[in-house]
Amino acid sequence: LHHTVMQVDLVSWPTFFDSQGSLLDEYKLRKLSFNNGLTEDARKFAWPFLLNLWEKNSTGSNRHAHDAKLKKQYEDIRNGWINAIPELFDKELKQFIKVIDKDVRRTDRDCAFFSEDGSENLRMLRRILITLTIYDTELGYVQGMNEIISPILYSVREEHTAFWCFVKLLPMLRQRLLTLDLSPELSATADLIQHLDPPVYQHIENITAGHWIFCFRWYLLMFKNEFKMADILKLWDAMFSQHNTSHFEIFVAVALLLKHKEQVLACSSADQLLHFAQSVCAKLSVTTVISFARELTNKLAATEGLSDNLRALVLQENKVPPPLVGFVRRRQCFKNIYSGRTSMNDDFIKNLLGHQQLSTKPQTTPLFFNCTEAPIPTPSTNFLSGIQGATPLQVTCTKCSLY
Repeated sequence: LHHTVMQVDLVSWPTFFDSQGSLLDEYKLRKLSFNNGLTEDARKFAWPFLLNLWEKNSTGSNRHAHDAKLKKQYEDIRNGWINAIPELFDKELKQFIKVIDKDVRRTDRDCAFFSEDGSENLRMLRRILITLTIYDTELGYVQGMNEIISPILYSVREEHTAFWCFVKLLPMLRQRLLTLDLSPELSATADLIQHLDPPVYQHIENITAGHWIFCFRWYLLMFKNEFKMADILKLWDAMFSQHNTSHFEIFVAVALLLKHKEQVLACSSADQLLHFAQSVCAKLSVTTVISFARELTNKLAATEGLSDNLRALVLQENKVPPPLVGFVRRRQCFKNIYSGRTSMNDDFIKNLLGHQQLSTKPQTTPLFFNCTEAPIPTPSTNFLSGIQGATPLQVTCTKCSLY
């Protein structure tokens, strides 16, 4: 007999609330979103709950009033720059807008929602990005933000709601966007693979000299560039649910590697592994990946005697686990990032992140991280506009012993 998985849809959505519009069972909503997913028409209502934009105990009238307040706050910021004289914008904001305009024109154009040139949906995306730049001056605009916001806007269909949903994601995204520091995620991936499949772990360690940077693009944009829009929405249903784990992306990465164990073991160099990582998702059913990743979370949660680092990856008694602070030994200075590689160049960076174009703006600050023993060669161009304001982390390289 075939078991039909029932997604959370508009028909079942009212059953999650009492007569006052208060959510009856947050755990049930998160569990169903994690296990079964959401229909497209239900995401508009469910994602703001999953991302904690709405208080779980709020009534319908509470949310209506709060939504009006959030809409006004967003529109005040947005209208401030819309009604300003562009010539009076400071140089940095002008540069951000120039990059945003380029990025918006090439964001998800294969998706019908964004396919029409000059459409209102593209204009909404542009307005959100510029408003975010003004709202969060520390972050400004970093290329990649457009890729993360577009599925949110597609799902919630409201400009101000998409804005505030992204703001709710910023605590997780801020450091990776500002500094490109994904060392905790890379180390968590390595440790989980070591626990689940030591031979695969050892093989990857051998051919990459301990650098798991091939996973970098997966984590930087939450797999956004690896799957089509319809598939990334299903993946983010599980991620945003935070059921069983607040770090579901780690399990997705491990699922991708273990589902293709033979291909991983066939890679004889770090470059081959990087090519595998950037091409494997196109050949997969995202449903299969999500299902296997869910199995891994359940397996890990049921395992006794885990290290503190691995235990932090799964929820215990429905409590949010601590941040991935234990996974720090793999911070990269990007010097000799692969065995035998003595310098970085623009082509390598472009291959790593999958960017189609590089900005021509000169690099004015150290890229990625500074090695305290030997300065790293910097590319001639800055591939992520907006990173000039980031403060590079002081870390050691492979010569200095990673910490």
